[in-house]
Amino acid sequence: MLLRPGRLALPFRGVASLLLLGPPALAGQDQSARTIVVRDSITGRPIPSALLILPGMPAAFTDPEGRLRVAIQPGSRLTVEARQVGYTPKTVAVDRDTVEVSLRPDPVRLPELSAVGAQGNGCPADDPGGSVVRAALANAERVRALELAYPARHQVEHMTIRVPAKGPGRVVRRDTVTERTRDRPTYAPGAVLGMGRVTDPFQFISVADLAGQAFRESHCFRYAGVDSSGGTELIRVRFQPIAGMTSADWTGTLAVDPISGLLVRAEVAMANIPATSTVESATCEVTFGSLGPGLLYQKLLICETRNRQGPYARVVDGRQVLKVEFERRIPGS
Repeated sequence: MLLRPGRLALPFRGVASLLLLGPPALAGQDQSARTIVVRDSITGRPIPSALLILPGMPAAFTDPEGRLRVAIQPGSRLTVEARQVGYTPKTVAVDRDTVEVSLRPDPVRLPELSAVGAQGNGCPADDPGGSVVRAALANAERVRALELAYPARHQVEHMTIRVPAKGPGRVVRRDTVTERTRDRPTYAPGAVLGMGRVTDPFQFISVADLAGQAFRESHCFRYAGVDSSGGTELIRVRFQPIAGMTSADWTGTLAVDPISGLLVRAEVAMANIPATSTVESATCEVTFGSLGPGLLYQKLLICETRNRQGPYARVVDGRQVLKVEFERRIPGS
């Protein structure tokens, strides 16, 4: 059974906070400056933290007024794609001083569960839960864009508990470390499971990895129903390695809030563990926090490894983000 933070009762402290460092990522004040405004097509209200993608430029986010100023070369012809969770993406030309982008709401629609055909890689050919899957992956795309455009330092409280085959477990590590998003290893098929070491035997995926091409090409995503076990209804999206993948890899479930379309938590387990590995099973649960409208980060990660051999039958590893410091300021924050 996958672990939940409440059951572990790990004595983590503090609440994640947000510190923004460095100058605003705004365009210079010159004749090539353009202002992009993103609004709801029905209400006309600005959409804060909308993800903007311009060719050849780092991804960026709108401020609380739905605006972003960018600098472009005079005479250049550019387009901008605007995205936000819960809306249909839209691409328009950046051909005037102020460019208005109206996004149409795209609420998460719950389908009926049904059998689907299979493609050559074993993924559904016609997923009835496409709207749900798109909402889940849109979260991952935003986290990935945030990490690439605005590298950050996470102050992380780290705790490791080792449990022998007989007797009580003991805390072998408890400290606070700084981790940089730019230094985080990225997912690669076939490189998930290490050499079976008791400490850090596998490479955990981040939510940003789910949006990467390598992960998308090696996993199937599908709608998996509604989960109301925690008292709140959440939509479940299941992912698993494609048919034919034999190396150890991650399978799991993403829980999406049906109102906001935002990720709430993720539960994952390792599949295809070879019989020669000292690792018998590995499970993790991630709880997400919010830095602003639609801006998520992995707030709490708890993993449990069960070993076939060695001095420790189980190893429980927990990481909680206490503080996030961006290397440069997000516009409007």
